[in-house]
Amino acid sequence: MNSLVLKGVLGFSASTAVAAGATKLAVGSGNVEPKSISKLMGDHYPEKRLLFKGYQGVFNGSQPEWKFVWKKYFNAYVGSPNNPFSVQLTSADGNAPDAFMKACKDIFGVKVSSVENEKFVWALEYCTRQTSVGDLIYGTEKRPVPTSGNQGDVSSKWTELWNTYRADNQGKSNGQDEWGLFVSSTNETNVPQEFKDRCAKEIQVKTGDLKNRSFVNALKYCSK
Repeated sequence: MNSLVLKGVLGFSASTAVAAGATKLAVGSGNVEPKSISKLMGDHYPEKRLLFKGYQGVFNGSQPEWKFVWKKYFNAYVGSPNNPFSVQLTSADGNAPDAFMKACKDIFGVKVSSVENEKFVWALEYCTRQTSVGDLIYGTEKRPVPTSGNQGDVSSKWTELWNTYRADNQGKSNGQDEWGLFVSSTNETNVPQEFKDRCAKEIQVKTGDLKNRSFVNALKYCSK
């Protein structure tokens, strides 16, 4: 990795750590037992998730997250004598190549002693995506309730969730409830589509903070 790119990456990572109120770059490199990059990532960067081939059930690298990191990698190393993943740099556009996605998978298992390690930095910058509320929910015993389909089990879960939401916002006037959903036609027992739509939106919010309002609400009102 050329020195300018490395300094820029570490500068970004350090600012992220300061913003999060943590010294993420102070893991140390003395007698610390090496850990896999995937383990260190989970320990020190809850706002990030590892990207794997097959993310969201798609295997061709066409997801926006994969295309974003591929373009980022390409722009960092095209024309440079360095190419840490040893992949062909032919075009920044299009899907992430298989070789690039495989390089990310391989690097996750590499053991390092510090988040300042160059290989960790590569993984952080080019092989991760932002954590979403949905990711955080999957880290609990609950799961997001599907917003489509009217199967009896799913329908009953939505009814329970809507009743919980209504109970928590009891006595609030129209538009003054948590998500501003209460109007004369929806302050009833029937689950309004707007409630499901809001759940779908909240689950996509990007955060690694378990105290984030979107996560707290989605866990309570959108998950079972």
